[in-house]
Amino acid sequence: APDAGELESKIKEFAEKSYGAKITSKVTGEQIKRVREMQFLVPADLLAEGQTEKGIAEYLDVIGRYPETVDAVRGIEKVVGAYLDLIATEKDSPKQFDWRIDADAIEGYLGERFAGCEDRELMTMAGDAVMRIAALEKQRGQLARSDRLYREFLMNYTNHVGAATIASSMISQCIKEEKWNDALALCKVVQEYYRTSLYYAASFSQASYCYGKIGDKQNAVLSMKRYV
Repeated sequence: APDAGELESKIKEFAEKSYGAKITSKVTGEQIKRVREMQFLVPADLLAEGQTEKGIAEYLDVIGRYPETVDAVRGIEKVVGAYLDLIATEKDSPKQFDWRIDADAIEGYLGERFAGCEDRELMTMAGDAVMRIAALEKQRGQLARSDRLYREFLMNYTNHVGAATIASSMISQCIKEEKWNDALALCKVVQEYYRTSLYYAASFSQASYCYGKIGDKQNAVLSMKRYV
Protein backbone atom coordinates (compact mmCIF):
# COMPACT_ATOMS: atom_id res chain seq x y z
CA ALA A 1 0.00 0.00 0.00
CA PRO A 2 2.68 2.58 0.86
CA ASP A 3 4.70 1.78 -2.26
CA ALA A 4 1.55 1.99 -4.35
CA GLY A 5 0.78 5.37 -2.86
CA GLU A 6 4.27 6.65 -3.67
CA LEU A 7 4.00 5.29 -7.23
CA GLU A 8 0.62 6.91 -7.73
CA SER A 9 2.05 10.23 -6.56
CA LYS A 10 4.99 9.97 -8.99
CA ILE A 11 2.73 9.04 -11.92
CA LYS A 12 0.45 11.97 -11.16
CA GLU A 13 3.39 14.38 -10.98
CA PHE A 14 4.85 13.08 -14.26
CA ALA A 15 1.54 13.27 -16.11
CA GLU A 16 0.80 16.79 -14.94
CA LYS A 17 4.32 18.05 -15.71
CA SER A 18 4.73 16.32 -19.08
CA TYR A 19 1.23 16.38 -20.52
CA GLY A 20 -0.75 18.81 -18.44
CA ALA A 21 -3.06 15.98 -17.45
CA LYS A 22 -5.09 16.29 -14.27
CA ILE A 23 -5.33 13.02 -12.39
CA THR A 24 -7.68 12.69 -9.45
CA SER A 25 -6.09 10.78 -6.59
CA LYS A 26 -7.80 9.18 -3.64
CA VAL A 27 -4.52 9.02 -1.72
CA THR A 28 -3.48 12.28 -0.11
CA GLY A 29 0.09 13.42 0.43
CA GLU A 30 -0.55 13.52 4.14
CA GLN A 31 -1.65 9.87 4.13
CA ILE A 32 1.50 8.83 2.27
CA LYS A 33 3.63 10.80 4.71
CA ARG A 34 1.92 9.16 7.68
CA VAL A 35 2.43 5.65 6.29
CA ARG A 36 6.10 6.44 5.61
CA GLU A 37 6.62 7.74 9.13
CA MET A 38 5.02 4.60 10.57
CA GLN A 39 7.40 2.41 8.56
CA PHE A 40 10.37 4.28 9.99
CA LEU A 41 9.05 3.64 13.51
CA VAL A 42 9.60 -0.12 13.11
CA PRO A 43 13.44 0.00 12.97
CA ALA A 44 13.51 2.73 15.60
CA ASP A 45 11.61 0.44 17.97
CA LEU A 46 13.98 -2.45 17.19
CA LEU A 47 17.00 -0.32 18.10
CA ALA A 48 15.28 0.82 21.29
CA GLU A 49 14.69 -2.84 22.21
CA GLY A 50 18.37 -3.64 21.74
CA GLN A 51 17.86 -5.59 18.51
CA THR A 52 20.56 -3.51 16.87
CA GLU A 53 21.49 -5.55 13.81
CA LYS A 54 17.85 -6.27 13.01
CA GLY A 55 17.04 -2.59 13.43
CA ILE A 56 19.87 -1.60 11.09
CA ALA A 57 18.68 -4.04 8.43
CA GLU A 58 15.13 -2.76 8.72
CA TYR A 59 16.27 0.87 8.53
CA LEU A 60 18.29 0.20 5.37
CA ASP A 61 15.30 -1.49 3.78
CA VAL A 62 12.95 1.41 4.52
CA ILE A 63 15.54 4.03 3.53
CA GLY A 64 15.86 2.24 0.18
CA ARG A 65 12.14 2.78 -0.40
CA TYR A 66 12.17 6.45 0.65
CA PRO A 67 15.73 7.67 -0.09
CA GLU A 68 15.06 11.39 -0.50
CA THR A 69 13.06 12.20 2.60
CA VAL A 70 13.74 13.78 5.98
CA ASP A 71 12.97 10.41 7.55
CA ALA A 72 15.71 8.82 5.45
CA VAL A 73 18.27 11.39 6.63
CA ARG A 74 17.32 10.77 10.25
CA GLY A 75 17.43 7.03 9.60
CA ILE A 76 20.89 7.16 8.04
CA GLU A 77 22.25 9.01 11.06
CA LYS A 78 20.68 6.44 13.39
CA VAL A 79 22.14 3.57 11.38
CA VAL A 80 25.64 5.03 11.65
CA GLY A 81 25.16 5.59 15.37
CA ALA A 82 23.97 2.01 15.77
CA TYR A 83 27.05 0.67 13.96
CA LEU A 84 29.34 2.77 16.14
CA ASP A 85 27.58 1.46 19.25
CA LEU A 86 28.11 -2.14 18.07
CA ILE A 87 31.78 -1.41 17.43
CA ALA A 88 32.17 0.10 20.89
CA THR A 89 30.27 -2.54 22.86
CA GLU A 90 30.95 -5.78 20.95
CA LYS A 91 34.75 -5.54 20.81
CA ASP A 92 35.31 -9.30 20.54
CA SER A 93 32.80 -9.85 17.75
CA PRO A 94 34.14 -11.26 14.45
CA LYS A 95 31.82 -8.76 12.75
CA GLN A 96 33.88 -5.77 13.92
CA PHE A 97 35.58 -5.28 10.54
CA ASP A 98 32.31 -5.55 8.60
CA TRP A 99 30.57 -3.07 10.91
CA ARG A 100 33.36 -0.57 10.46
CA ILE A 101 33.34 -0.95 6.66
CA ASP A 102 29.57 -0.52 6.55
CA ALA A 103 29.68 2.54 8.82
CA ASP A 104 32.40 4.14 6.68
CA ALA A 105 30.41 3.52 3.50
CA ILE A 106 27.22 5.03 4.91
CA GLU A 107 29.12 8.02 6.31
CA GLY A 108 30.59 8.60 2.87
CA TYR A 109 27.15 8.34 1.30
CA LEU A 110 25.72 10.93 3.68
CA GLY A 111 28.75 13.16 3.15
CA GLU A 112 27.84 13.54 -0.53
CA ARG A 113 24.32 12.34 -1.28
CA PHE A 114 22.24 15.35 -0.24
CA ALA A 115 24.81 18.12 -0.75
CA GLY A 116 23.34 19.28 -4.05
CA CYS A 117 19.74 18.69 -3.08
CA GLU A 118 17.35 21.44 -4.23
CA ASP A 119 15.31 20.94 -1.07
CA ARG A 120 17.21 23.23 1.30
CA GLU A 121 15.59 21.71 4.38
CA LEU A 122 16.74 18.24 3.36
CA MET A 123 20.23 19.46 2.45
CA THR A 124 20.58 21.34 5.74
CA MET A 125 19.38 18.37 7.76
CA ALA A 126 21.87 16.09 6.02
CA GLY A 127 24.72 18.54 6.52
CA ASP A 128 23.89 18.87 10.20
CA ALA A 129 23.85 15.07 10.47
CA VAL A 130 27.30 14.83 8.87
CA MET A 131 28.64 17.29 11.45
CA ARG A 132 27.10 15.39 14.36
CA ILE A 133 28.55 12.10 13.14
CA ALA A 134 31.96 13.77 12.72
CA ALA A 135 31.74 14.97 16.32
CA LEU A 136 30.73 11.47 17.47
CA GLU A 137 33.67 9.87 15.66
CA LYS A 138 36.00 12.40 17.29
CA GLN A 139 34.49 11.69 20.70
CA ARG A 140 35.23 7.99 20.18
CA GLY A 141 38.83 8.61 19.21
CA GLN A 142 38.44 8.19 15.45
CA LEU A 143 40.21 11.45 14.61
CA ALA A 144 41.08 10.64 10.99
CA ARG A 145 37.48 9.65 10.23
CA SER A 146 36.21 12.74 12.00
CA ASP A 147 38.51 15.00 9.99
CA ARG A 148 37.42 13.30 6.76
CA LEU A 149 33.77 13.93 7.53
CA TYR A 150 34.38 17.57 8.44
CA ARG A 151 36.24 18.09 5.17
CA GLU A 152 33.50 16.32 3.17
CA PHE A 153 30.94 18.59 4.79
CA LEU A 154 32.92 21.73 3.98
CA MET A 155 33.70 20.69 0.40
CA ASN A 156 30.29 19.25 -0.47
CA TYR A 157 27.72 21.16 1.58
CA THR A 158 28.87 24.58 0.39
CA ASN A 159 25.26 25.86 0.27
CA HIS A 160 24.70 25.03 3.93
CA VAL A 161 24.01 28.29 5.72
CA GLY A 162 26.60 27.60 8.42
CA ALA A 163 29.36 26.01 6.35
CA ALA A 164 31.62 29.05 5.87
CA THR A 165 31.29 30.04 9.53
CA ILE A 166 32.11 26.51 10.64
CA ALA A 167 35.18 26.46 8.37
CA SER A 168 36.43 29.74 9.83
CA SER A 169 35.86 28.53 13.38
CA MET A 170 37.79 25.35 12.66
CA ILE A 171 40.71 27.36 11.28
CA SER A 172 40.76 29.50 14.41
CA GLN A 173 40.66 26.40 16.62
CA CYS A 174 43.55 24.79 14.74
CA ILE A 175 45.61 27.98 15.11
CA LYS A 176 44.81 28.09 18.81
CA GLU A 177 46.02 24.49 19.13
CA GLU A 178 49.07 25.30 16.96
CA LYS A 179 48.05 22.77 14.32
CA TRP A 180 49.51 24.84 11.52
CA ASN A 181 49.23 22.33 8.69
CA ASP A 182 45.64 21.49 9.57
CA ALA A 183 44.80 25.19 9.63
CA LEU A 184 46.46 25.67 6.24
CA ALA A 185 44.48 22.79 4.75
CA LEU A 186 41.25 24.42 5.96
CA CYS A 187 42.35 27.82 4.63
CA LYS A 188 42.72 26.23 1.20
CA VAL A 189 39.20 24.81 1.47
CA VAL A 190 37.80 28.27 2.22
CA GLN A 191 39.82 29.81 -0.61
CA GLU A 192 38.54 27.23 -3.10
CA TYR A 193 34.94 26.74 -2.06
CA TYR A 194 33.89 29.94 -0.24
CA ARG A 195 35.12 32.79 -2.42
CA THR A 196 32.02 34.87 -1.87
CA SER A 197 31.98 34.48 1.91
CA LEU A 198 33.07 37.03 4.48
CA TYR A 199 35.83 34.65 5.56
CA TYR A 200 37.55 34.39 2.17
CA ALA A 201 39.91 37.36 2.61
CA ALA A 202 40.61 36.52 6.26
CA SER A 203 41.74 33.03 5.26
CA PHE A 204 44.76 34.50 3.46
CA SER A 205 45.79 36.41 6.57
CA GLN A 206 45.40 33.24 8.64
CA ALA A 207 47.34 31.24 6.06
CA SER A 208 50.15 33.81 6.09
CA TYR A 209 50.38 33.52 9.86
CA CYS A 210 50.51 29.72 9.70
CA TYR A 211 53.14 29.70 6.95
CA GLY A 212 55.24 31.98 9.10
CA LYS A 213 54.96 29.57 12.01
CA ILE A 214 56.29 26.67 9.95
CA GLY A 215 59.07 28.76 8.46
CA ASP A 216 57.68 29.04 4.92
CA LYS A 217 58.46 32.73 4.38
CA GLN A 218 57.74 32.70 0.65
CA ASN A 219 54.16 31.50 1.01
CA ALA A 220 53.69 33.70 4.08
CA VAL A 221 54.47 36.74 1.95
CA LEU A 222 52.37 35.53 -1.00
CA SER A 223 49.36 34.89 1.23
CA MET A 224 49.65 38.29 2.87
CA LYS A 225 49.77 39.93 -0.58
CA ARG A 226 46.52 38.15 -1.43
CA TYR A 227 45.04 39.43 1.82
CA VAL A 228 45.93 43.08 1.30
